[in-house]
Amino acid sequence: MNIYLLYFCLCAFLSWITCELSITFLRKHFLIKPIKRSSHDKDKPTAGGIHFVTISTIFSYLNNFIMPLNCIPLSIIGFIDDKFNLKPIYRLLFQITTICILLNNSPINNYLLENFNFISYYLIEIILIFCATACINFINFVDGLDGLLSGTMFIIISTLAISNPNLWIISGSILGFLFLNWNPSKVFMGDGGSTFLGAIYIGILTSSNNIIDFTKIVLLASPILVDPFICVIRRLYNKKSIITPHKSFLFQRLNLGGLSHQNISLIYIFLTSLLSLSYIFGNIFWMILIIILEIPIAFYLEIKVASKFN
Repeated sequence: MNIYLLYFCLCAFLSWITCELSITFLRKHFLIKPIKRSSHDKDKPTAGGIHFVTISTIFSYLNNFIMPLNCIPLSIIGFIDDKFNLKPIYRLLFQITTICILLNNSPINNYLLENFNFISYYLIEIILIFCATACINFINFVDGLDGLLSGTMFIIISTLAISNPNLWIISGSILGFLFLNWNPSKVFMGDGGSTFLGAIYIGILTSSNNIIDFTKIVLLASPILVDPFICVIRRLYNKKSIITPHKSFLFQRLNLGGLSHQNISLIYIFLTSLLSLSYIFGNIFWMILIIILEIPIAFYLEIKVASKFN
């Protein structure tokens, strides 16, 4: 049996069983109640992502893959935030620190050092840090419906694992959690889980060896990145706060418009899967074509199904 298939299955099982066994503990210490911006109407335990974070980090380290270990500090501050509701500045500082660590160990950093002067190097680094921070937060924002983030990230990381087998460890760990996060969910992953996945995505992105691979990885995650990006732009245009809690994301408004958690998650997973197939069997032009074909679907959902943007 291929060692990575073994890792995948073992991590999936351990993630599922440890999370299942911890639900009583999480319900006692990490229970969250529905608030105005919530898309759930029952008390639910959160911080379940600690299991796939821990398992994927341990097995990755044992396999000499340290990227998840570099993302652990951000995950820890996320789980602390799940419990104590920290000020945003603390989360932001840990996000920037994690991104700097990932960039420092990436081919991108080496390329910039070799081809740009001092001022240009740091200017580009600042832009990259800003974009990566936004990306981590966009991925965090999407963790608002049962199975949405865990399902789409499972597809994304499994796709990328074809060229980087170490990622099967993370993919399997996510799958184990997904069984408990699918609608009706037993547990949420919490900020510690969602920001970890965001950081892993940035780590993969910054490990790209060329601009084509970089662009393909961005396109692969476009269904869960474009939704929050457009929402932020629309709120800025309408002079609304992008910091205060709201229910303006398309996936939230689809839920308000009557679609179930399960159906919305399946839509995003389906769109991501189409991009996954074009990533594996096609090329960047096929991916762009798929996105062009997906735009009418998004417009239809926006106009015919979603509640009004506010």
